[in-house]
Formats: sequence, C-alpha cells, structure tokens
Amino acid sequence: MPEKSGRSKRQKKEKRAAADVEGTSGVAHGVPSGNASQESGSLAGFVNKIRSNMGIAKVEDMTMWEILTSHPLVRVGKFILIPYLIYTGNYYLRLQHPEYVSKVTGGLIKLRPAVHGTETPRQVLIVATPGSGTVQMASELRNKLSLEIGHETTDAAWDFIRDGSVSWFHGIRFLTEPRSNEERIESLAKICKSDIEVHSNMGFHPAMYGPPRNGCSDRSKWDECWRSECFVTLLKEWGCGATDSCEIKFARNIHQVRNPVNTLESLVVKYCVGGLDGTVAQPFLTYASALFPRHNFY
Repeated sequence: MPEKSGRSKRQKKEKRAAADVEGTSGVAHGVPSGNASQESGSLAGFVNKIRSNMGIAKVEDMTMWEILTSHPLVRVGKFILIPYLIYTGNYYLRLQHPEYVSKVTGGLIKLRPAVHGTETPRQVLIVATPGSGTVQMASELRNKLSLEIGHETTDAAWDFIRDGSVSWFHGIRFLTEPRSNEERIESLAKICKSDIEVHSNMGFHPAMYGPPRNGCSDRSKWDECWRSECFVTLLKEWGCGATDSCEIKFARNIHQVRNPVNTLESLVVKYCVGGLDGTVAQPFLTYASALFPRHNFY
C-alpha cells in the first residue's frame, strides 16, 4: 500500500508538471487553447519566474508565508530593519516615554523621566561667542561630570542632552528683538532664506531645537519646509529669555568668556578668507547683519 500511494503521488505530480509545460507551450507558440489554458499558462509562467528569481525548486508546494519570507529582499532586509528598530526604539522609550518601560516591567525598571515635551527645566544653558571654546566645554561636562550636555542642540527627544546645552546661537534668546516689523522680517529672511552651506558653517539648523512642528523630513537637509520651520523657530526664540517665554527652559543660564585675543584668533582662522589681509566669510556676515540689523557689517 505505501508503494502504491507513493506511485500515485508521483503520477499526480508528473501530470501537473506536464499540464504546466503544455499550457506554457501553447501560449508561447500561439496555440489557441481557450481562456482556461491561457490563464493556466500565465500562472505557470508567473510561478516559474518566482522559482527562477528565488532559486527554489518547488514553489507550488510552499505556503504564501514561506514564499514571502524566503524572498532575498526579506532575508537581507531583516538584518537592516531589526537593528534600526532597536536603535530607534531605544531613543524613543528612554527619552520620550520611559514610563512605558516602568509599566511593562511592573515598576522593576525605572528610567530617568523625560524632559522633552514637559516644562521641567534643564540644569544649565551655557552661551558664548563662536570661537570661545564651546566644543571643549561641552566635552568636559560630558566626560568629567557625566552630564548629558549637548553642543549647539537642545533636542532632548532624540539625543541624550537632558541636563543642558552649550551653544553660541542659543544666545539669541537674550538678544533684543528688532525694533520694527520691517527689521524683524528682514533679519529672519537673511537667515532662513540662505542656503544650507551658510547654516552648516555657522552651526544653526531648526532641527537643533527638537522635532519639527511642520513635520519636515530628516532625509532633506534644507528645503521649503525647513525654511518655514526656521521662521517659526526664530520668532519663538528671539528675545524669549528676557520675557521668560522660552519653550525650553533652563534652571541656570551661564555666559562663558574666553581671553578676547584667543577668541579673535579663532574667529580669524574660521571666518576670514585669506587671513587678516583677506575678507570676511559670507556666512559670518549674513548672520551678524541679521542678528544686529542696526550695525553695518559691509
């Protein structure tokens, strides 16, 4: 009986294979075999393409799930997608919703509370002029005091900077706003309508303040969406420290100073094209004239 059963199965497979070949041959040579034969040939061709692309001998014996999971894109993609989900999930849970971890573990694991999206003030904001050692200050606070300090960023939603920031541009919150609407619009336009190269040289981008309100894509460094985000960000930040209306608050604001001679040397190296006898770089002039509109820098 087992021998007859096995022989019967082989005969069925042979008949099915012969039917597939006959259907494919009929379509290929234009033999009129009716709608049913054409559909059978098309299906057989489709299955053969899958078999050829996937290197699998018997697709007809596989379930749809097996076909899907055996596809090369799926087999390779999981090694990219899974690490990405772990990486993103780590930041999302620890920085934005640490309470989820506490609930899932029944309170056994209690992470540090989030500061993003809350009114909880961060410990310190250190502002200084460009070239005054802000990079070194941020590094020292992180490495020697184990503080979560950012440099030129306050985005605590996707970066571990919950203790504070060191920045020159965040000093805009302590500057006097332009006196007239015309001056304000002109100053904002000088910065926000500039190209990405200008902002890269000056260390500013709206994303440094957190997730964009307009839903701008991180895949684009600078486009119309980011320009619009720039206007909104500057309107909210400019002079907010004087009125205590800043969205991101700090318990302490510190002004970092450096020997003026050393600061000037750093500025010359970074922003003077051709040294002391050269010309001032355009990005520096753009930002300086925007932040201090009543001073002629040209």
